[in-house]
Amino acid sequence: VIMRKKFLNERNHMFSKCGKSDQFGLCRKETKNWPKVSTPKNLTNNTTGSVTLWGQEYDIATTTQIDLSYADLTGPIPIEIGHLTELQVLIIEDNPNIGGSIPKKLGNCSKLKDLWLNNNNLSGTIPDEVLGLNLQSLHVSNNSLEGKVLEDIDRLKTYETLFDYDFSVNNFSGTIPESFGNIQLGFSGRFG
Repeated sequence: VIMRKKFLNERNHMFSKCGKSDQFGLCRKETKNWPKVSTPKNLTNNTTGSVTLWGQEYDIATTTQIDLSYADLTGPIPIEIGHLTELQVLIIEDNPNIGGSIPKKLGNCSKLKDLWLNNNNLSGTIPDEVLGLNLQSLHVSNNSLEGKVLEDIDRLKTYETLFDYDFSVNNFSGTIPESFGNIQLGFSGRFG
């Protein structure tokens, strides 16, 4: 909650610099001169242009935060999100018609620090490509995710940067590694 409040307070300051925002308060750079990118061939080298997610365009070079909470979105999270290599905060919560799996291409967002995917209808596992990021917060509660997420976090050493998390109300299994101390599976809280 503290991290979310801090983000929301900082969001208005950051977006006021961009000059244009949509009905969700998200930064939008004027895109009339940018080529549209819908299904790129090479995610790692595509650093100009824009990406269209759920009908909204996001500038690849300047988009650092996206908050699509309560946006009544449908379908899977588009793999094109992996183009947003400057992305630091991604919040897609409380959209019960968002389904499918968390895209592996999200792992291309190497600057991503805060990932909030609560209260959707996501299934499958959290990809290693995503767990391997230097995330500071990871919230995936109230989905249908499965796997041995705590063991994966331990294996990938994600716990070294991850301090704010919520894995509750999913189908995770496995043992709790010693590096996690006394937490319980389905727990939300902070490391350290």
